[in-house]
Amino acid sequence: MSKRIGTIAAIMVLTWLAIGFAKENIIVGKSRSLGKGKIWCWVAQDENKKATEIGINFSANSLSGLADTNCQFLLDLPVKAACEPYNHVMVNWNPNGHTAPIYSVPHFDFHFYLVTKPEHLGIPYSLDTVSVPVSFQPKDYFSTDSAMPAMGVHWVDSQAEELHGKPFTKTFIYGFYQGKMTFLEPMITTAYFETKPNSSSDIKLPGAFQRDGFYPKQYTVNYNPTKKEYSVTLKNLAFYKGTK
Repeated sequence: MSKRIGTIAAIMVLTWLAIGFAKENIIVGKSRSLGKGKIWCWVAQDENKKATEIGINFSANSLSGLADTNCQFLLDLPVKAACEPYNHVMVNWNPNGHTAPIYSVPHFDFHFYLVTKPEHLGIPYSLDTVSVPVSFQPKDYFSTDSAMPAMGVHWVDSQAEELHGKPFTKTFIYGFYQGKMTFLEPMITTAYFETKPNSSSDIKLPGAFQRDGFYPKQYTVNYNPTKKEYSVTLKNLAFYKGTK
């Protein structure tokens, strides 16, 4: 009798899971080449077409045949899946890392932009002296002051592991320009991807946001052995009303 009850319970759980997944709609954007593979954006929506996740997937063979010099890839979000405040994505491949020694290993920057392409491409290299109001600053983050071209000022978590003696594997960065948030950025090493991870990290949010939209409480880095794909996902999107 107990075995039968267990079997019925298992079937009910599987049915519930199947129904749950069926309700989620994943809309995929156009792909482009990356290394020997492909990369693309996608947005997951619930039954009410509310965004629940936004992410980037790329095939495992993308890690082969990458350029020996820095390059960037612009990706459009799916046309049928508006996901405020995100406008588009830019992926930067840095084979030699950044000039800061701690980040001088091969890695990717995954920029989820909150501004239009002309706005972000028009950002010059400069010393950005416009302050970000405290209420819009993520907890524990500090400004690197200089705006990088086509990006903005990078804000780094002062409590990030790589700033406290551990090797850089992945980290989460915010971007601002002229006092306004321009992007959200998971920054992840190729060495970490090669471990075929299945990780989830909490994101430190500011007390308020400047514009309406869905902001993530977590980001994940995963490898799917069946599809042979990596994914970088902004998860648990929650709606916040923008304030001045």
